[in-house]
Amino acid sequence: MTYYASKGEKPTVGKLLAFDHITFYVGNAKQAADYYSTRMGFKKFAYAGLETGSRNVVSWIVQQNDIFFIFKSALLPGNEEHGPHMVKHGDAVKDIAFSVEDCKGIYKKAIDSGAVSVREPWTESDDHGSITFATIRTYGDTTHTFIERGGWTGNNFLPGYRWWTLRTLSQLSCRHLIYFLSIISWETSLILRWRMLQSGTSRCSSFIGFGVWMTSRYTQSTAASDLL
Repeated sequence: MTYYASKGEKPTVGKLLAFDHITFYVGNAKQAADYYSTRMGFKKFAYAGLETGSRNVVSWIVQQNDIFFIFKSALLPGNEEHGPHMVKHGDAVKDIAFSVEDCKGIYKKAIDSGAVSVREPWTESDDHGSITFATIRTYGDTTHTFIERGGWTGNNFLPGYRWWTLRTLSQLSCRHLIYFLSIISWETSLILRWRMLQSGTSRCSSFIGFGVWMTSRYTQSTAASDLL
């Protein structure tokens, strides 16, 4: 439940549910997925590439509890989207995605409020149903994507991905990360903080260098959340 008591009027359309995932543009998606699997306690979750029909980009999804990272790399030289981003930022966050209700309504409200559109709402489908997406620009070259899963029932996270079933390398350490706590932009001080009020949680947290805070101890139940 989102708490609005001191945050102004309750939005008239849509509902922000949670962080969905973070997308990174990297030079070697498989290597990045391997590193996070063996060093940070993640596990490979899903894959998209030539074998799944993706001719230009290869993607690996890793998971730890409610945290999902997508690492993407260009398959061919001269990629006009990945290339300039890599030259400017190196391996870096490209998109911070949110799970929402009424993706089209939230997108329209954001645009009416002054947000810059990157891509108007679109739908991707497979045998498990359809998911609606929409993307807006935030700071610098970073974007936000709204994702409405609706009745989609797949276990491969997103259409176009193949669930990864092979065993990964032995995990050298396990951080026991649970969910995103906050995401901070060094360029603009504090851009977004997602405060999770959780009964019985520890103050112990884990910090990742690109500005993402994540809790690091298991708890029993989630109470509420604020978007600041």
